[in-house]
Amino acid sequence: KIEGSREKMAWRGKEAIVLLVDVGSTMCGQRVAVGGAEASRADVALGMARNIAQQKMLFMPKHDVGIVFFGTTGTCNDLQADGYDNVSVACGGTLGSPDLAMLRFLTQRPEGGAESDAVNGLIVALDSMIKKTRDQ
Repeated sequence: KIEGSREKMAWRGKEAIVLLVDVGSTMCGQRVAVGGAEASRADVALGMARNIAQQKMLFMPKHDVGIVFFGTTGTCNDLQADGYDNVSVACGGTLGSPDLAMLRFLTQRPEGGAESDAVNGLIVALDSMIKKTRDQ
């Protein structure tokens, strides 16, 4: 039984996740109380994404993390020619091991407040995931 559990551990060696963060007009416009202060819902979501990336960096540094924002005023993704506007892929558009640069990036909210469809963000996130994991 011990050998069987070792095989399972070796198989589960690496994970890849993409964090999809809404920074659109609805999330930027609504304020919520957080720890005695007010913050936009987008800032709260960004803080949650930062916490996930931080935990991955500290406890699972071999896992890959990607970040996709939808509702941004700009567009930066591989599918923008196909009409996936107001969706931006962070950190050079690739999934990679979480590092301090990623955490620094997550401390500043991208220029948001635009209208965007969550499905567009999801499609761009899936495209990033497929490109990263296709050959592994």
